[in-house]
Amino acid sequence: MKFYWENIKYLFTPIPENEVLECDYSKYVEQIEALLAREQELLNKISQESHPKKVYWDEKHEEKIINYNGRNLPYTSERIKVDVRTFITPDDITVRRWVKRHPELVCDNPLRYDHLVRDFYLADREDFKYKFDEQTTNDQSNEVWLFPFELDAQGMGDCEDHSHRMKSRLNALGLPDWRSRVVCGTTRDGEGHSTVYYLADDLKTWVHLNSTTLGMSVGTTLPTINDENDGIGIGSVWFSFNKEKSWADFESPKDGEIKRFKYINIL
Repeated sequence: MKFYWENIKYLFTPIPENEVLECDYSKYVEQIEALLAREQELLNKISQESHPKKVYWDEKHEEKIINYNGRNLPYTSERIKVDVRTFITPDDITVRRWVKRHPELVCDNPLRYDHLVRDFYLADREDFKYKFDEQTTNDQSNEVWLFPFELDAQGMGDCEDHSHRMKSRLNALGLPDWRSRVVCGTTRDGEGHSTVYYLADDLKTWVHLNSTTLGMSVGTTLPTINDENDGIGIGSVWFSFNKEKSWADFESPKDGEIKRFKYINIL
């Protein structure tokens, strides 16, 4: 015990007032700040337009302008065509308010987002309520596509309404637009569906974030586009889009002719 004390007693000895420990930390602080600034510069560069994977995914499928007759002129039955990209509204005030309530999900590093995806999905499902168009609109014969602010005001909607809002929230959280898409088509179960796919951090795996799954139904892992057990995943694609671009196709787990939806006008 005496030996032990002799070796540690210096820890309890006060430093004499005339002994001032001096160290110039300023040069180290400057070096660290320079490294952090350089890291942020490189991060911004690689996550923006010049990213080679963005170019790859933008050009892999044929880009098309896609209009959808998913709206009526106010107080009329006249259908109007809307560019599908306009339904993605990350700058909408209701989307921004949601992001403000979830600062823990904000994407500081858009190259490392996998760890936040499941948490985002669970948070996004907290205000999820599914209703068919026939239950929420006066138009009993046609589909009605809602903007995110309309879904928030109405409090309920179907698959495309929730996919628009989910995609808008991902953009608003800081995930680059090209890292997620709304995909519309026929599911493996044979139903028409609009949903969201997220490009994982490996930048080659698309993960299905189903627009209509309740939070309690989400497993520990999310299905990829090639998961045959994901019955509500898209099996036959009609079209896909993000805020910037739209395509007449998307990654598909099986080959085959692309089916066109009856309300779609591809220019």
